[in-house]
Amino acid sequence: MLRKWIVYMMILAFAGGAQLFVEPQLLSLASVGVAGRDYSLNQLTFDFAFQMNNINGAAAVSVELLVVSASAAAVFVARSGFFDAD
Repeated sequence: MLRKWIVYMMILAFAGGAQLFVEPQLLSLASVGVAGRDYSLNQLTFDFAFQMNNINGAAAVSVELLVVSASAAAVFVARSGFFDAD
């Protein structure tokens, strides 16, 4: 019974980890360059869009992040039998 909830929490943790933006941004400001401006994929997308004026590059990184996240979630769901009737 717990396996389905563990898979659900793994998907949510992966999604939350993929959405890092504020924490690395504050860390890079506070640490004077220890963490780069492209520490997370969301920061890289932000830099492409608003620092380099490369909207197409930002869109490409965003779509790649979506595909990887959706694929990982699909694998977790398929392997765990999340939607199987008990």
